[in-house]
Amino acid sequence: MAKDKLTPKQVAFVAEYLKTGNGTESVRRAGYKGNDVTLGQVAAENLKKPQVLRAIQAAQAKSNERLELEED
Repeated sequence: MAKDKLTPKQVAFVAEYLKTGNGTESVRRAGYKGNDVTLGQVAAENLKKPQVLRAIQAAQAKSNERLELEED
């Protein structure tokens, strides 16, 4: 798998993180298993991965563009 490709769970994590802003809840909703400590660690690891951060930033930029267009 290429380094820039997200796994299906990472894609789900990004989508959930954009909704909730909460890493632990986002990994839980994305299908990761474990207790809150484990899920928190997975969230922290995901948020350190450049490809995950790029996906979050790209989605936020797209959302901001839509909001700016709606304001105009």
